[in-house]
Amino acid sequence: MAKIILTRKRDFIHWFNRYTVYIDGQNKGTIKSGASEEYEVGEGQHTVRCTLSWYSSNHYTVNLGATDVKFILVRNNQRFYWVLYLLLLVVLVLPLLMPERVADFRYLTYAALGLVFAYGLYYAVFARNKSLIISEDRENIFAT
Repeated sequence: MAKIILTRKRDFIHWFNRYTVYIDGQNKGTIKSGASEEYEVGEGQHTVRCTLSWYSSNHYTVNLGATDVKFILVRNNQRFYWVLYLLLLVVLVLPLLMPERVADFRYLTYAALGLVFAYGLYYAVFARNKSLIISEDRENIFAT
């Protein structure tokens, strides 16, 4: 029987959430951060997709022979979220370092919160089907 081995990268974002795995449209379970799961499938073409509530991945198609093993990788595709964390940290720390100038940082705070809101809105509305990405697992030592 053919196998699909799905590995999930350990990411900071969605650390505690499990992705739901669908193979050929059927729910096959969940995968947690930093884990690998093995799914036995029949010979032929199969479509793999992962979701996290509203967010989802691309549809990844694999063609397997009777005894083939395919290693694939799912990971978070949301980019540059670390910049937002850094910006929020600056907004929180600057008023503590210079309390006499708190009023001067008001517009910086508004701008930072606006960027965080716009980033979240983009992935929640416009790029929700691109939040996760599935690709071939080229880093797996067992993949040939």
